[in-house]
Amino acid sequence: MSVPALLTAGVMTSPPPEPVPPPGPGPASARVYCVDWVPGTDRLRGTCHCGATAEASDPERIWEWLLAHPAHP
Repeated sequence: MSVPALLTAGVMTSPPPEPVPPPGPGPASARVYCVDWVPGTDRLRGTCHCGATAEASDPERIWEWLLAHPAHP
């Protein structure tokens, strides 16, 4: 969806950008999880938003571990 430009004193201008929320704890939907491949292996490494990591060869196990937070070790 595009935002229409504004006409001010005969000059086309864009509306101001949306404010960016400050960094810090946010809602659960703002949590970031990362799954990456460990080079030279057939394993995946999962990194939780809290910084904890785990490795497995099965993607399903990594995602189960990540989404079990805070119950994961």
